[in-house]
Amino acid sequence: MAVGFSRDMWYNYIADRSHPPVASAVVEKPEYDPDHVYAWKPANNYKGWKLIARGEAGVDDAEVIQRALDLYKYKDTHPEAEEGGYPKDRIVFQGEFIISKTIYIPSLVVLDFQQARLTLRSNANCDMFAAYDPFGGHNVYILGGIFDGNKDNNSTGSCFRLDACSRVTIINSYILNFADHGIFVSDGNYLWHSKLISLHIRNCNGCGVYIGNGDRVNTVALDIRGCKNGIRINGGEMTDLGSYIINSLEHGLYIATGWCTFIGTKIQESSASSPGTYSNIYTNVQDNIFVGVICYREYNPTKPKYDVEEIAYYEGNKYIACTFRGSRQGLSLIYPQWDTFSYRTIVETNPSKDEFIKRFLSNKGTATFSGDGSTTQFKIAHGLVSTPSKVLVTPMSADAAGDFYVTADDTYIYINYKTAPPSGTDNIKLSWYAEV
Repeated sequence: MAVGFSRDMWYNYIADRSHPPVASAVVEKPEYDPDHVYAWKPANNYKGWKLIARGEAGVDDAEVIQRALDLYKYKDTHPEAEEGGYPKDRIVFQGEFIISKTIYIPSLVVLDFQQARLTLRSNANCDMFAAYDPFGGHNVYILGGIFDGNKDNNSTGSCFRLDACSRVTIINSYILNFADHGIFVSDGNYLWHSKLISLHIRNCNGCGVYIGNGDRVNTVALDIRGCKNGIRINGGEMTDLGSYIINSLEHGLYIATGWCTFIGTKIQESSASSPGTYSNIYTNVQDNIFVGVICYREYNPTKPKYDVEEIAYYEGNKYIACTFRGSRQGLSLIYPQWDTFSYRTIVETNPSKDEFIKRFLSNKGTATFSGDGSTTQFKIAHGLVSTPSKVLVTPMSADAAGDFYVTADDTYIYINYKTAPPSGTDNIKLSWYAEV
């Protein structure tokens, strides 16, 4: 504190030189007193601001921030909190803060971190922010900010834990180096009607975005790099528009629930922790839609196992105008349950369109059998996604040219002779073509 200034005079000096008039509260670590952190609120006095809390910088930051947020905690029970009311209070953060414990977010607030950087203190081992009942977390806007999880010195902790809350919007923030997840919604709670927009999420040991349960969650233009999974959703539904996911340690997208839509999502070079083990997209459920999704490689083509690793047991998913060219083994999709995919829609995947259609929608080949004089039925595995609607079989040898008819199911083409072909070695040669 400057010589000759009383405490009140010093507070007045700070208050007179700081805060945007549109703010409902300001939390700052001012350059003229970097050893302390302050929280202010508007007041009807000659200063225009009143001190909420003051603490030692790097020690009391989280407590001072929480004191400012608690001014609006009474609104948690306000009917507007869960019925779509627009946030009415804006809290501005200025400076660099060290966070030693979880900060709980109330309802109906805008948190403006555009001039702030927050770092999780070493050995804090906690989430940086939490928004969930009974603390609030409804109709919240979070703007900007750099949030560093300091994962080298913490064993647990996500940046934002959003449980049983609704209408949360996070825009244009940098989320870095968390020991757990960037955004976390636990499996036992819902996140309703929320938006994650233009977030930069880097190097989290867990997922960039982990949604245990989500109802109409929208992610837009996320940039997720070096996390365990870019996006993982276990329950509910979500829509992604134009996000970019690269260098995921395991799967890029991990989808364990239906009714999700991915439009223009780009996934690149997943399975960074174990090349050839994980895929760009992994799903074990049905009823998801992928439109214009791109999986590609640029720097290291050996990383992902598949572009899409789909292990579903019902109708499957829909892939429309997607580009799959980033997988390690050159296979875009795997279907372990061949007999269950009659409702899947696949529309033009590039650049390997011809190979893709050949493998899944049409196929052809030559089959050779040895007659024994008594066998009248021979079968050919066609490798298509369902029972073909068109089958052509042409004899290519004299012994194969008997009187026969053809049937098919979702696995085989059956050539049924009225009289068994004669005995011989590789004497029955057939050319065949089938399409769904």
